[in-house]
Amino acid sequence: MIISNEHTSFGTDSDAERYLWLAYHIFVLLSTLIGDTLILYASLQKNALKVHAFIVTTMQHIAVSDLAVVILRILPRIISLISNSWVLGDSMCSFSAYSNPVLFYAGTSFIAVLTSSKLMVLRYPIRAGNWNRKRAHIICGIIWMFFLMYPACLYVISKNDVEFDYRIYSCRYITETWGTITLVSTFVMIFSPFIIVICTTIPTLMYLERARKSAKRVGGRAPSFIGAMTVSFTAIFYLISISPLFVCYVWKHFVKTDTCQFHLYRVAIFLLSIYVMCNFYIYTVTIENFRRFIQIKFQSLLPVSLRTERGDEKGRVRKQRSRTMDLMTRTTTITRKRSYTT
Repeated sequence: MIISNEHTSFGTDSDAERYLWLAYHIFVLLSTLIGDTLILYASLQKNALKVHAFIVTTMQHIAVSDLAVVILRILPRIISLISNSWVLGDSMCSFSAYSNPVLFYAGTSFIAVLTSSKLMVLRYPIRAGNWNRKRAHIICGIIWMFFLMYPACLYVISKNDVEFDYRIYSCRYITETWGTITLVSTFVMIFSPFIIVICTTIPTLMYLERARKSAKRVGGRAPSFIGAMTVSFTAIFYLISISPLFVCYVWKHFVKTDTCQFHLYRVAIFLLSIYVMCNFYIYTVTIENFRRFIQIKFQSLLPVSLRTERGDEKGRVRKQRSRTMDLMTRTTTITRKRSYTT
C-alpha cells in the first residue's frame, strides 16, 4: 500500500490555489502534447527544420522526453489535483515515481547536449560534418540508458519506498530512506547540466558576436543567429525553470523553517514544467521554416471556403502591391524624363 503524507498539513488549503495550479498544468499538458508532436512530425520532413542534423536529432529526443513527462507525470498530477488525492492505484504510483528521474534527468541532459553541440558546430565546422543523426542517436541513447539504471537500482533494492506527496500532488520515492546518497546524486544530476548549459551558451553568443563584427569589418556575410537564438532561448527557459529548485535546496539547508516544505518547494517543482512546454514556442519564434510549416499545416485544417477566402485575400494584396510598385516605377520614370528634358 502506498503511503502518503497528511493532507491537512501538506495539501492546499484553498480550492482557488488548487484550481490555479490545475489550470496551469492543463495548459502545460496541451502545449506539450500539441507542440512536441508537431516538432517530431516536422523533424521528419525535409525542409521544416533547417538546422544541423545532429541538433535536429537532439531536438527529437527532447520532444520524446517532454511527451513522456506530460503523460507519466503531468497527467497523473492533473488527476490528483482534480480529486485532491491519489486515485490511480499503487502500481501507477510506483511507476510514476521511479520513472521521474529517467525522464527529468535525461531531458535536462539533452538540453546540455543541444547547447554543447551548437558551440562545437560553430567552433569546429569541419569536424561537425561527421556529426550525423546516427551519432546523435548513440549519444542520446547512452544518456537514456545511464539514467535508466539509477531508478532501476532503487526499485530492485526497495520498490515499496514510495509515497504520494501532497506538496506536489505526485508520487515520489522517499529520499529519507536513502539519506545523503539520493540527495547528493540528485543535486549532481541537476547541477551538472545546469553548469554545462551556462558554460556553452555564453561562449556561443560571444563567438557569434565576434564573427558578426569581423564580417561587418571586411564586408563579408555575417553568420546566422537563428540557431543561436533557438539554443539561447532553450537555455534561458531551462535556467528559469530550474533556478527555483536550487533556491529551495539552498533555503532548506541554511534556513530551518517549513517555508520550503509548503510553498517554495511546490512552486519549484511545478515550475520545472516550463522547460517541458516551451520548446514549441521557441522553435515557432526563432525558426522561420518551422513557423511556415506550422502555418501551412494550420491552413490545411481550415474549411475549403475559408482557405479560398484567405487565398483570394492574399491574391488581392499581392495585386495591390504590384499596382503600387508599377505606379511608383512610372512616377519615377516620368520624373527622371522631365528632369532630363529640363
